[in-house]
Amino acid sequence: MFVVDASGAEHKVTRRLSVNKPSQLIARVPADVPQGACTVIVRTKYSTSGSGSLKEVREVTYSIRCTAVKA
Repeated sequence: MFVVDASGAEHKVTRRLSVNKPSQLIARVPADVPQGACTVIVRTKYSTSGSGSLKEVREVTYSIRCTAVKA
C-alpha cells in the first residue's frame, strides 16, 4: 500500500495493515507524509476471485478523497 501526497511523492506503508479485506483497509500513514490531500494506491499480485496469484502486479487507485493528518 502506498500514500501519494499532493506533490506526487509516494510513501510506502511499511507497517502491517490493521485490517486487510476486499471491502476495507485500515493502515497507519507513514509519519513523513505531509498533512493534506492524498491518494491511496494498493498494488497486489493476488486475485480477488480466489484463483491465487496473478502473473502481473495489479494496481488499484482509490478515488475516495483522503486527508493525512497528524495525530
